Amino acid sequence: PEHALRIAVTGSPGADALSHDGALARRQDPGSPRAALLDACGAIATRDEARFANALNHLARLQPGHPAIAVLQSAWTARPPP
Repeated sequence: PEHALRIAVTGSPGADALSHDGALARRQDPGSPRAALLDACGAIATRDEARFANALNHLARLQPGHPAIAVLQSAWTARPPP
């Protein structure tokens, strides 16, 4: 998760792959908080605000108070412009 978050925030090479993998993880295991986290990272990487909000809300429903929620919100705010 740390590596995925780094890619998401920096927009480094691998952002498109992260976006794809995050969406795939969530489709394959929609009940997994880890998959929701990866999907949120993919949304940050592609700067997709609607997808990010959806993934973050999904994570909060799956595991209220998950420590990654605050980290993801900070990452969304800290991401550089496209």
